[in-house]
Amino acid sequence: MKNFIGLIIVSCGLLLNPFISVQIPVAIAQQTCPKITGSWQRQDGFVWRISQSNCQLIGRLDAPAFTHKINGILNNNGFANVVTTRTNLRDGCTTEMYNTLQVIDYNRFITKTYGTDGRCDLSVNFTDEWVYTRLR
Repeated sequence: MKNFIGLIIVSCGLLLNPFISVQIPVAIAQQTCPKITGSWQRQDGFVWRISQSNCQLIGRLDAPAFTHKINGILNNNGFANVVTTRTNLRDGCTTEMYNTLQVIDYNRFITKTYGTDGRCDLSVNFTDEWVYTRLR
């Protein structure tokens, strides 16, 4: 029986030499997620410009008094926890806003702000919600 097991191991190529390194290729699956690169407009006319590297999101929204920059990772269900860095253009004060982003369909996503770091003019319990539509 001992020789039989050894024969199986040798015939499968698993026992080569104790000093030979065997490299077995392993496929590492890339996370898949919806592609939302592009320009997205919300109801009041402001536009997010979003770029995406795999599932990493980076975006920018410019308003007359503030710039907003987002950073987050989109999962395969189209959901992301996002940090928005909001900078007041008048005094330079920067606030972090904590958001979720959920892809509704190819042409729409929704963001929900559920709090901030409490700096500048936004309270820690500041909330808002916006639906964005893909611009063509």
